[in-house]
Amino acid sequence: MCRRETAPSVSIPRTTVEELFATRGALQKLADNWRERRKFRTGSASTRALDLLVDYPVIALKRLASKLDVSAPQALLAINQLVDAGILVERTGYRRNRVFAAEAMLAIVNGSFGSAPTD
Repeated sequence: MCRRETAPSVSIPRTTVEELFATRGALQKLADNWRERRKFRTGSASTRALDLLVDYPVIALKRLASKLDVSAPQALLAINQLVDAGILVERTGYRRNRVFAAEAMLAIVNGSFGSAPTD
């Protein structure tokens, strides 16, 4: 009877592709969670801003207005709704030229390679 040796259990680090898919999955789960936090009107600046946060997790009012092709007051309303929903956080502490960040998204994107993405 021939006995087969088994390889010792070795923890294999994730590959770059596996890391990419894990990060994408975590980002999608986060976006889904955001949409459940509050009822956003379909097609509103707030709804469109949610999609934009994937590419711009740190954004200022002027850039948001430009990217969404809306007026500054509409962009401000969107930002305020996202802040109220706990999606964006104001980072500067200023009254003017404020910058807002989707900190949960930044935590996923800036996570250490090989660590499980958090959401």
